[in-house]
Amino acid sequence: MTGVRIDVLEPVVLGGVTQWIRIRGEDVTNPVLLLMQQGPGVPIINEVRRFDRHLGLERHFTVVYWDQRGTGLSSQSLRRGPGRFDISVTNMVGDTVALLDLLADRFGGKTFVAGFSFGATFAVYAAVKRPDLVEAVIAVGMDIDIPAAERHTYRFVLDAARKPNHRRAIRQLEAIGPPPHLTVKQFRTRARWAVNFGGVTRGATFTSMMRSLLTSLVRSADYSTFDLIRTLRGITASQAALLPQLADTDLIRDVPRLDIPLVMIQGRRDQVAPGPAAQRFFDAVSAPMKRLEWVDESAHTPQQDGRQSCVKSCLTSGPRAAQHRNSHTEQYAHHADARFRAPTGVSGLNEGEQVGVDGVGLSGRHTVGEARVGLQCAVLEELHGEGGRVGVGHHLVVIAVHQQHGHCDLPQVFGEVGL
Repeated sequence: MTGVRIDVLEPVVLGGVTQWIRIRGEDVTNPVLLLMQQGPGVPIINEVRRFDRHLGLERHFTVVYWDQRGTGLSSQSLRRGPGRFDISVTNMVGDTVALLDLLADRFGGKTFVAGFSFGATFAVYAAVKRPDLVEAVIAVGMDIDIPAAERHTYRFVLDAARKPNHRRAIRQLEAIGPPPHLTVKQFRTRARWAVNFGGVTRGATFTSMMRSLLTSLVRSADYSTFDLIRTLRGITASQAALLPQLADTDLIRDVPRLDIPLVMIQGRRDQVAPGPAAQRFFDAVSAPMKRLEWVDESAHTPQQDGRQSCVKSCLTSGPRAAQHRNSHTEQYAHHADARFRAPTGVSGLNEGEQVGVDGVGLSGRHTVGEARVGLQCAVLEELHGEGGRVGVGHHLVVIAVHQQHGHCDLPQVFGEVGL
């Protein structure tokens, strides 16, 4: 049976400021997924069709594309006077919480949040404040330790410029000096050469990325000529306001614990939010479920540099196990070699049958106590010795636990296949 499609552009008031969201999906009863764009200052509503073409999220979720405070359709008015608003990290996080609250009221459940770069950072901060509103955070190229990242990026671009004796790059980079880079000019100079030397998006240049942004704005039916001008001004205004405030960002220090599942997607060639910081945060943060997925040939934007399949898999496979949102049941795999038995009446499966699992979950070695997976179960029967399964409405979740020297190896956890 085909669900009811949704495709609306509408204003919402968050933190006293009118902001814009576009909600799209093939079935309005699907789980809600909020996308938070990279930045500072970059819009996302103009990228709706590209996101759907590359990732196909609207088949699995009711997707909320949000031009955050100061960006895109939510940018400051071109006119001076009443209606101007502040742009701060506190505002951005508060707006996120307010939007999650609004979505919970509207759709009746928690929201999956996928954030990119600083969008992921704001998503994590919001999840700390209101974990009751968040189903899970999927963080792609998350900015974690800004002081360390700035030093890394500056060394990278300067070394890359000196090897071929790129005089223009060397001159510009030496002119801004080492970090911190708190002004728009310093930030853009460093960013320009990080892009041009392959540290952001594979095969892209700063010019091609700006051309792509402008093209998407011009082609989007949601943006008028005035909106385009506001958007470009908004990028500069957001960077000017946020860069000094973000300069001390350190999630390892500030977020020792998350009370929601966390999936991190990290490009190994990322020279903006480098991998070592991602690994340190992943190792340090306590969460009911966490997973770090490495994308070997990607840099800072695996969602758009030809490695979208990994991002799509992480975004669609695991979270879909929570499609039936009426009841939440959390189970712990607390016995070695234990799985859950299928409820009576679930067809198409035989005892001992091997079922492929792919999706968001834990990987690597974890203690048995860490093998916690959040499930929304229609029916759940008792734990049964050597094997069994959990039926979840019209989906199946398989939990495989293997005892090894006091640990359990969980290469495949929290996945689903259709029955």
